Amino acid sequence: MVSRKYRLQSNRDVRRVQQKGKKLSGRNLRIQILPNRSGHIRFTVIVGTKTIKHATDRNRVKRQIRAQFDQFIKDNPALAFDLCVYVSNYGAGVDIKQECMELFGQIQKV
Repeated sequence: MVSRKYRLQSNRDVRRVQQKGKKLSGRNLRIQILPNRSGHIRFTVIVGTKTIKHATDRNRVKRQIRAQFDQFIKDNPALAFDLCVYVSNYGAGVDIKQECMELFGQIQKV
């Protein structure tokens, strides 16, 4: 489970990332990324009801993405970014782990 200090919690912070952040895209996930001064990564996962209808399914996808980010944070403690992670397309054949690994490669290049 991801600690609270690694989560973007306030709407103000999320809006700031949405307005000023750089966009990175994978096949089914999209990230907006903005450098921060906190000294570590903070992120939030956003899954719309139009993308995944049932709340239990949305929550499962969020847990899977958070688990991948938890490992990424442990492997890269020096990165300091605010991230908004969006699930844009989701179907039965989507591999969340593979999608996250592709985006992690893009994040490290920024």
